[in-house]
Amino acid sequence: MKCPYCHSERVKKAGKYQGKYRTSQGYRCKDCKRYFVERDGFEGKHYPKEVILQALFLYVEGLSLSKIRDYLRQFFGYEPSDSAILNWVDEYSELIEQYERKLKPKIKGRMHIDEVFVKIRGKWYCIIHTVDSRTGYCPLAVLSENRDLDAYDEFFKPQGTL
Repeated sequence: MKCPYCHSERVKKAGKYQGKYRTSQGYRCKDCKRYFVERDGFEGKHYPKEVILQALFLYVEGLSLSKIRDYLRQFFGYEPSDSAILNWVDEYSELIEQYERKLKPKIKGRMHIDEVFVKIRGKWYCIIHTVDSRTGYCPLAVLSENRDLDAYDEFFKPQGTL
């Protein structure tokens, strides 16, 4: 543990900080005499970090705000407002995005190939994509001006491993 102000390692426990819904260990620096709580990325939050993390996970999984609120009420005894959940998503969205970029999807079972036609600035395009039947994940998509053999050759060209 280091002091966030002077970076000294000479710190001692100094009671507990009691927030609205959570308690944090307090510390006092022996050099600069300042009081602080351990920095865990959830400073200034009323709800415990476990509740916030679970809400973020459920949001990423696609649950509605009311279902997230119901889940948190049933399993943790907290019922944050929709705006609180959306504020958490907004605040931690960059961290969530970095985490999701590192994930490697597990694709099992059948893959379905699908074509979708979209109109972009007045011109029709064909999107050829695969969809994992179990997860709905789309690991590969190709946008083509034409729906022809060249478009499918581009689609089936080796892309490397997933």
